[in-house]
Amino acid sequence: MFGNRTFLSALAVLAMALGSRSAGAQTLADCPNQQVGSIPALGKVSVFYSQCSSKESPTSGDYHWALVINSGTGDVELTRQLAAEFVPAPASSTPIGVLSPLKYGLRNVGNGYTGNCSEVTATATSAAQADLDTYCGWAESASGQKILLKTTLTKGSFTDSSIKTTDTDGDGEPDGSDTDDDGDGVPDTDDKFPLDPNESEDSDGDGIGNNADPTPYPPIPVMSLWALLLTVGGLVATALRAARRLGSV
Repeated sequence: MFGNRTFLSALAVLAMALGSRSAGAQTLADCPNQQVGSIPALGKVSVFYSQCSSKESPTSGDYHWALVINSGTGDVELTRQLAAEFVPAPASSTPIGVLSPLKYGLRNVGNGYTGNCSEVTATATSAAQADLDTYCGWAESASGQKILLKTTLTKGSFTDSSIKTTDTDGDGEPDGSDTDDDGDGVPDTDDKFPLDPNESEDSDGDGIGNNADPTPYPPIPVMSLWALLLTVGGLVATALRAARRLGSV
């Protein structure tokens, strides 16, 4: 009996692990509309923060991640604060779930960096201040979603070089939450080409949209055509025979 309980417990642990692995495959939270402001309570006058938020526990408040300049050391630091502590307050809050322990950090990626910070895994929470350098901050939830911060330091202040979520049709709604990514009036669920505003159907299933396909519809099978002709011919012959019997022809 004990052996069975142990086996079932092991299965439960395995199921939880597999579930966690699946959740970790969630898409990256790019957190558009990052802001530059301040945290008066901490005396931080140059702060770059994300509208995405994470929780310390399932019942905690939502914490927004930020890059700040420590006036004492001059270093750039990564921190997290409740929305009410920022001025101006974050315009929105996009939650990514409970923070994964020790999965956050900051890195100075240098001058001229053009990446999106997704490769950064450094776990330091401070970096030396250097004018015109770019800084990447990150935090990951237990489900595998990430908050990314990307900003450039210019004369002791942050400038917004934030990572933007793809918005194919430019309507202000990121593709991740837009029900019509290409803005062609056809919902993504019904659109064969959700990222092409010029196409939405592919009648012959050849991967080319109807508008660009010189032969958009599947050909009529030869046997079906012959069957149609034979059927029509048979109907005509039947009608002629009936007409003769009635003396009309």
